[in-house]
Amino acid sequence: MPRSSSEQPDTSNLKPVGTVVPPVGAPALPAYPPAPNPYLRTPLPAGQQLQPDTLRQFYQKGFPQTRIVPLPTTAQATINAAAGGIAKSVSTAAIQNMDISLLMPPQYAVSGSPAGAQGSFVVQWLNEPANFFLAGPTTGISLYSDAVKTGTGFSATVSVAATAVRANDFALVFTVLDDLIGSSYTPGASWTNFYTAGGYQFGYSKQLSGAGTVTASGAISPSQTWSSLLILFNSTGSASIPHQQVLNSGAFSSGSQVIPPTTAGNMLLVVMLSGGANALGGVRTITSVSDTQNNAWFPIASASTGNTLGDGSAVDAWLAPNVGGGADTVSFTLSGGIAGCSVICFEISNVIAVPGLPAFRSILGTDLPPINLSKNNANGGVTGILGTGNLPATVAYTNVANNFTAAQTLTPSSSSVVPLNVIGSSGTLSEIDTFANLRIRYDVMPSGLVLPWTSYSAAIGGDGTHPVLALAPASGGTPNLLDAYAPGSTTLKNFSISSGGKVSNYNGIATVSDGVPAEYAAVDLTAQAAAITATTLYAVPAAGAGQYRVSWNAKVTTPATSSTLGPLTLTYTDPDGIVQTVTAAAQNSAGTIETSDTGNSTTTVLLGLPLTLNCKASTNIQYAFAYTSSPAATMLYNAHIKLEAL
Repeated sequence: MPRSSSEQPDTSNLKPVGTVVPPVGAPALPAYPPAPNPYLRTPLPAGQQLQPDTLRQFYQKGFPQTRIVPLPTTAQATINAAAGGIAKSVSTAAIQNMDISLLMPPQYAVSGSPAGAQGSFVVQWLNEPANFFLAGPTTGISLYSDAVKTGTGFSATVSVAATAVRANDFALVFTVLDDLIGSSYTPGASWTNFYTAGGYQFGYSKQLSGAGTVTASGAISPSQTWSSLLILFNSTGSASIPHQQVLNSGAFSSGSQVIPPTTAGNMLLVVMLSGGANALGGVRTITSVSDTQNNAWFPIASASTGNTLGDGSAVDAWLAPNVGGGADTVSFTLSGGIAGCSVICFEISNVIAVPGLPAFRSILGTDLPPINLSKNNANGGVTGILGTGNLPATVAYTNVANNFTAAQTLTPSSSSVVPLNVIGSSGTLSEIDTFANLRIRYDVMPSGLVLPWTSYSAAIGGDGTHPVLALAPASGGTPNLLDAYAPGSTTLKNFSISSGGKVSNYNGIATVSDGVPAEYAAVDLTAQAAAITATTLYAVPAAGAGQYRVSWNAKVTTPATSSTLGPLTLTYTDPDGIVQTVTAAAQNSAGTIETSDTGNSTTTVLLGLPLTLNCKASTNIQYAFAYTSSPAATMLYNAHIKLEAL
């Protein structure tokens, strides 16, 4: 329908135009470089229209109208087509040169990564040690490192690399070669050596100052099997290794060693380096690590390789983050015997825990909720852990947990049963008597308790008057610390220890004096290459006057051109205060009695005849041993002496 006059443009001021000569053709494009358009403020190519809007405005007033702008007469469609073709080619080339990697938590193994434009990843669970569980991070237990990489091979170059994601990572690389070959090795000039053993075990460190690729690469000669482990720990920028301790070396399957006192909050790292991985039946790994501080230990990674030309190599590592401070003993177990191996514990300072991920580890005492006997069914008592519905019907229980703060009295259930008892089979009873003394019995006395039961602090078994074992007599009772009667006997006392601490009865026979001999001194010398001057064997105490027996022997272990073994000389003070010097007699290998021997062979022995010395109190028993050798100090011998109090 026709529009109203108010919507029509005002033409009252229009004037007629004179004769207009139409142009012969379209005007040519301006011949000047691209310049900013006054409306777009951006350069436009000469081949494009010069104005941003060439649509006619039909109306001065009214609603906006929108339509697709037609291509101008100067448009060049081939340029757009070519640009599209180039973009497609570039994107295709970029995809063909692209590598795609898959990162998974440390509990998984990924194969097929990285992949190109096309590929597939295979993800599998890693095998974990027995009795480990997947635990979330807790206070003091966090993810151990920023990166872990392993490498193995048979070549003349050892190389392993990892990517540091933090600026202050502390890099450690452990490399082990074949122990039958070995070589010098360094992963690069910027690395610092902190451990070397046997010419085939190496440990290097590097404090990083920026993120990026960390490479540990070095030449070895000749080509041989090698295994390498590279670990990056997040640190403060000043990490160090204040202590290290070898836990075991050589051929073994386990080990334990006291390590230097640790600093609380530091990290412990246990590393196995074996250059004889195949020597004892196959590659081994660490199966468990523990310590007396009860720290939580985590496996990091392991790598191994073998070759028929040598012994192979293997590396394995475990760690305990945020350890407790103080004395510590670290123990480990391998999956089997291994040779050419060292297991070392390193303490690492100034490492920082990174955001934690779940990790497999052994269960700790702190993982179990406490049993609070002062509460009921809130981590308290048996029914607080195990519901009463799960208990057998024959099990009696109470829902009240008592915390005794004062002496308690238990009333016997009958005249023949003492207050606390555990009933066994018919006719027997295990009981704890709460009389003046404590007695533990396994049978019932129909006639009741009689002497000497009430004379002992503890008595086990036997009949009414002769316990199988009686300990610590009560005041006025039998004067022995321990009495043991033969089972079933009322007269034979097999063994007794008197109140003075001496064995007064042995094998059913009463003893005399000190009861049985006691060894008070021993000397065990090996690889001796000189005479032994007067040396105190035993200092007789003030209450130790009496008889002492000396037993001894000596043997040549390394002959010289000529030599003399012995004699042994003993010096002591008798009860009269006279110093006695005795040359000890011995029997040689032919049965001849002598004091010294010039046999000069590994069959040369002196089998000493026992000597009994009657010694005065507060004096010394001394020994000396003679020796000659030509050439000097060439003959080596062993000597062994024991002293008994009779």
